Amino acid sequence: MVEHLVLYLLQVTKKVRKGFGSVIPNIEFIPDDIDALTRIFDSKGDEICALILEPIQGEGGIYPLSKEFLQKARELTSETKSLLIFDEIQCGIGRTGHLFAYQYYDVEPDIITLAKGLANGFPIGAMIVKDEFTHIFEPGIHGSTFGGNHLACRVAYETLKVLMTRDILDNVEGLSEYFFRRLYILKSQFSFIKEIRGVGLMIGIELNKPCKEIVLKCLENGLIINCTAEKVIRLLPPLNIDLETANEGLEILQKTLESFR
Repeated sequence: MVEHLVLYLLQVTKKVRKGFGSVIPNIEFIPDDIDALTRIFDSKGDEICALILEPIQGEGGIYPLSKEFLQKARELTSETKSLLIFDEIQCGIGRTGHLFAYQYYDVEPDIITLAKGLANGFPIGAMIVKDEFTHIFEPGIHGSTFGGNHLACRVAYETLKVLMTRDILDNVEGLSEYFFRRLYILKSQFSFIKEIRGVGLMIGIELNKPCKEIVLKCLENGLIINCTAEKVIRLLPPLNIDLETANEGLEILQKTLESFR
């Protein structure tokens, strides 16, 4: 009987569970490791109903999964006839320089979940399902307060139209290269920067110390960023940001980091 759900391990699992009581049973959490992924499929086999992954983990600290990991995930779920589900709520809708993150990885899931950027910040949620699985969900089975109202859908439509008819996705790719080049220079200048990682305009700067005070100081200096997983500065600039504005923001970041040497 199919009964197990496998989730890619969220770095802040305990934090996000706090206050929600007991979780549903028969869920396995695995790390970003191909051997661990293979072992869980070897041990559970046909009992696994689905594997849920964030291609680029957002709240956990901007951890992109490798293409090899996702390719293996697709191979194993296809063999066991289990669903491969991508959570693209943060990494989808242009954030990687592609409309969907799976296009960056060239690995096609069975289901994608979307929100956030889908309606440019206006409340909406969506799920895209392959044709062969659409019979599982029928009208009336599932409802959502913010899913499908006329205004939200119109905003999502206009957002997608802008993304697909202008040079925004190309802009993400070009500005991403600029951001990473500048950030690697900063890493060489500040010993407390541990790692720079990300894809497109979804960027994490991991420090060797908590970064909350740096984020607050940046805000005082006119730059809005945030901190996730305690020690990671998360940069999610607008997809249509121009070079001048990007440079201005990076200058503020550098100035702020200088004050925390």
